Amino acid sequence: MTDRWIVFVSSREQLQKLQHESDSVLSSEDALHELAFTDSILGRHQVPPEHKGPQSEAFRVTVGVTKNNLRSNVSAMSGAFQKRITEAVALEIAPRDVHEQGRGEWREVRLMPALLRIFTRVNLLAFFDEDQANRREVYNDVISFFWSCARAFPVLELTPDFLIPLVKNMAMGWGVTRRKIYDFLVYVTNQVLANRKSSEFKKPQANGHITQWIAEMTRLRDTAAIAKISLGLLFASAFQVPVIAQFCIYNICKHPQYLERLRLEASKYRGVAFGSLNQEMPYLDSFVKETARLSPGPIVSAPRKTMTSYTTPNGHHIPAGNWVAIPQASLMRDENIWPRASHFEGFRFVNEEKGTSESRFTHPSYEFPFWGAIQHAW
Repeated sequence: MTDRWIVFVSSREQLQKLQHESDSVLSSEDALHELAFTDSILGRHQVPPEHKGPQSEAFRVTVGVTKNNLRSNVSAMSGAFQKRITEAVALEIAPRDVHEQGRGEWREVRLMPALLRIFTRVNLLAFFDEDQANRREVYNDVISFFWSCARAFPVLELTPDFLIPLVKNMAMGWGVTRRKIYDFLVYVTNQVLANRKSSEFKKPQANGHITQWIAEMTRLRDTAAIAKISLGLLFASAFQVPVIAQFCIYNICKHPQYLERLRLEASKYRGVAFGSLNQEMPYLDSFVKETARLSPGPIVSAPRKTMTSYTTPNGHHIPAGNWVAIPQASLMRDENIWPRASHFEGFRFVNEEKGTSESRFTHPSYEFPFWGAIQHAW
């Protein structure tokens, strides 16, 4: 990102004004396009740039599915998620040798690859029906696509902009793994649309999965265009949860004084279905949020690209082509916002007297910009 200026804006008043600027002035999509290399990663299978943005059909459907359908179905899906996590973890840590099973031996694993595989298996239950999610070839194709993305990121980050058009296809392995997933999403979308056409319901079903909800909610009727929305959301879901889980495990090892309380809470909620209000397990939620606050990660949040010359509310002039962003790393460690900001306090976000959450990991705020700007946070 050395080819542009990044102007940091952190005050609540400035952020409130900036988030109401239209995408034609400050574009979040263009900034994300550059930050996540979506053109190189998704290629011709991405939603076209002219069909993105807060006013687009793709944005409306994505937000509707994640904020409404997925959230309202958490309770119904939580049992399947818990079972899948148990099975996926067992696949990673169970002894390879059948003669070692039952002896309690430890098995060495590479943490990040193992977590990516675990949460990919869980993700499949959210994106597809159970039969499709259980198909070995579906898992293999999705995890291969994710690994292609992971290998491409460092290559693209180190490649000068003028060379990216020449390098991007090679970095993504000529798009072979991406094409397999896209073709499968087209197949599933066609199934959903065919079922919808042959049935009498007009509104999206209460239960189901993400690919189904996208196809049912959208006004689009082009299967290829709908599958591109699903592919974009699948790509967006790949890495953030495994990365945070990795840092949580690190912090549990570094701060073992929290382990007993977290275990007691986990035992209390064993087998309990999680509700759509997202109030369960406040101590674990706080531990995850505090981990996210202090973990290494993006130094900026909610970047927006200036599409024309722009003057901020406090008079700073920014030429076109540069960024306005929230200084995430600095805000998360600001002593004026967080008492003892440099110290890890796992239960910082719990009201100890009531045993309830004061704020949740998934709650966006100006002080906790992990999810981006409030207006655009999912």
